[in-house]
Amino acid sequence: MGRRGLVFLAPSLILGALLWTEPRQGASQPAPAPEAALAARLRALVDEAGIGRGLGVSVVDIVSGRSLFSHNSGQALNPASNAKIPTAIAALSGLHPEYRWQTTVHGRASEGVVSGSIYIKGYGDPTLDTAGLLGLAHELRADGIRRVDGGVVADDTFFDRVYTPPAFDQQPDEDATFRANVGGLNVNGNTVVFRVAPGSADGAPARVTVEPPGAVAIDNQAVTGPTTAVRIGLQLTATGASARVWGSVGPERVAYRKRIENPSLAAGHAFRDALRSVGIRVAEAVTVGATPPGTRLLASRKSPPLSAVLYDLGKSSDNFVAETVFKTLGAELEGRPGTWARAKAAVERTLSRFGIAPGTCTIVNGSGLFDANRISAQQMTALLGAALRDPTISSELVAQLATAGADGTLRGRLHGAPTERAVRAKTGTLDGVISLSGYVLPPPGRSPIAFSVLANGVRGRQGSARQLADSIATEIARFLYRR
Repeated sequence: MGRRGLVFLAPSLILGALLWTEPRQGASQPAPAPEAALAARLRALVDEAGIGRGLGVSVVDIVSGRSLFSHNSGQALNPASNAKIPTAIAALSGLHPEYRWQTTVHGRASEGVVSGSIYIKGYGDPTLDTAGLLGLAHELRADGIRRVDGGVVADDTFFDRVYTPPAFDQQPDEDATFRANVGGLNVNGNTVVFRVAPGSADGAPARVTVEPPGAVAIDNQAVTGPTTAVRIGLQLTATGASARVWGSVGPERVAYRKRIENPSLAAGHAFRDALRSVGIRVAEAVTVGATPPGTRLLASRKSPPLSAVLYDLGKSSDNFVAETVFKTLGAELEGRPGTWARAKAAVERTLSRFGIAPGTCTIVNGSGLFDANRISAQQMTALLGAALRDPTISSELVAQLATAGADGTLRGRLHGAPTERAVRAKTGTLDGVISLSGYVLPPPGRSPIAFSVLANGVRGRQGSARQLADSIATEIARFLYRR
């Protein structure tokens, strides 16, 4: 997973940290005139949108803790991908920004030969890819390994084998990568890519390849034709992985990325191919199991730090990364193997340190996909405020959010002054749900503001709901950057 350069916080945010005091709850002083004007503008926007009880909005001054605007802010709503905010905060707090996943290779090796099977053990690394497997294979080759008498065993026991995250079964026939499965051993985001190209003439067999190579045996029944209508059926078993490709492909080459049902088995096949590609002979068999006692460590690799991995979660809204981080929290904080129930408990316990009482919100998966999670806009801004006041995670949290007009899912939104680069937020979109939560970073001498806009029941009106969220962020930025 490539990244990414250095990220710097706005100087005003650092200045704000020096000015912060504990928020005073329940302050009854009248709002200053600029704050009253902001509230009036936000009220007009909300009223004009006409979303009603499906809309929750909270806007909070982080230094004073004072609510600048609230609309139905206590109503628990589906946050869509804004659920990645509590996932990121829990991970930064519970695992720490420098946390790294590891992948190890074990076996009984002597004089260049591994007797019996070779074991590749995963610890949930969401960044492991074909290049990472090749790196492990090259390390083995450099240490003199030339042959494995047995096959490959994929050890995924860091997690249980309930690969599909909670609520993902609401769309059971969807094999797109946005709902990729999660295992203790993952490769290439637990997806495979099929590339289908035309043959030499109409009616000739199409040319089909798969990445990672070796992971899937192809039964190619596709032919070359005037138009493209390709179908792919993918199966994985203990003795192999196969895909039937049929239909027709036109003059242009096409590619299809598919999720893998059994990620550990697919990773084992990919590792076997990596071994062979560097000249290490290994038997055909690929199975899933545990690394036995008595084997020794032969090779290992570590992921980039969590703080870097979270860029894909926050800026790119990667569901696979979010669910892997979520389940890792369960394994590391609640005990192994990591389970979805333990992940939920770990997140709930970690968020309680930020003022979110257990049982008052529902986070059952880490990505926010489907109809599963519930949190209020007020809880979201409370969480954002508490996290920004925590110097151990605040810079990493802000850095992984999308930057308005510049990167991630906000690259094409909120361009120009005063929002561009000042708004750092997480977007969210589901069928009937639009959300936007994060921060507006201030100029020197003013407080950062946390905001959350959660809109449910907006099917057919998602464009206007998204415009409302952007307009609210824009008004907050105008308020902060007023002269």
